[in-house]
Amino acid sequence: MKKNLLIFLNLFLICPYILFAQSEDPTWYNDQDFDGYFISKVKQPNSPGAGWAVLGQVVVDQITNQNKEYIPIKSGDCAPQDATKWQSVTLYLDVDGDGFFGTAQSVCVGLAIPAGFSQTKNDCNDGNASKWKYEILYRDNDGDGFFGTPENKCIGNEIPGGYRAVSNDCDDNNPLIGSGIKWFRPCPCYGFGCATGGRDTLSLNCDDLSYLGLIRINDGPCTSKRKHVGSTIQSINGFSISPNPATTEIRITAGDAIAERVQITVTDQYGRVVKAIQVPQLYRAQVMTVNTNSLSSGYYYVTMKYGVKIETKKVAIKL
Repeated sequence: MKKNLLIFLNLFLICPYILFAQSEDPTWYNDQDFDGYFISKVKQPNSPGAGWAVLGQVVVDQITNQNKEYIPIKSGDCAPQDATKWQSVTLYLDVDGDGFFGTAQSVCVGLAIPAGFSQTKNDCNDGNASKWKYEILYRDNDGDGFFGTPENKCIGNEIPGGYRAVSNDCDDNNPLIGSGIKWFRPCPCYGFGCATGGRDTLSLNCDDLSYLGLIRINDGPCTSKRKHVGSTIQSINGFSISPNPATTEIRITAGDAIAERVQITVTDQYGRVVKAIQVPQLYRAQVMTVNTNSLSSGYYYVTMKYGVKIETKKVAIKL
């Protein structure tokens, strides 16, 4: 009697769980193209209609047209009727037709990226076909004609006016300190833009520093005191330019004689060489004429260099 009662009690306790497990409704997935990416799901005993499936149900693959067992993957199908597309991603268009992509757009895709789009943004101004890349350029902050303040600019093949690709002013907040070698930093040192006094930060010969715009106050090693004289200092030989401003030509007159090869270049405000002359040597007061008819109006820089000596002067053309 007791044994039968225990059996009855166990069945009474277990049966509700058995009945509940047997009566649990399956989960139906609203996946019209049966690609595994569904719109919604619901639990109920019967199918809600066409385009719904349960896990393991045999359905037709819309791409291969073969039977397969349905496996739900993820909710949020952006193209419920197209099995080749299921996810929304951000792609980039080329609006200005320059071959670079910069305009973001949300696109429904599958495994392939549609034509006319790129996964990567590589155009900083997709509304202007002449600009597409960022580059660090330098502007003249103190108005002394030399460039030392960096700025990240969106450009194309041309460097915009008022900028140049290379810095040539190590103190662009002081118009009295002009061109120089920017590697003479940090202070104290004797390069352009650096403080008076102290000692040289580079192991250069004292005479080699003279072309940087430095003069020796007294003789002695490179640790002797010097005076910074800004951009107006002449190099050892010196040269002059006339006329300035010029129109059709400029005449470059040498200072001291130079018994070695001399290179003379004319560069534009972007640092591009537009004229170049090489002579085996120079006589004192020798004059060299450079035709400027082909040059556009603007400011140019004439540089004379020989050995480790260098000097640059600014000239206005057709202004």
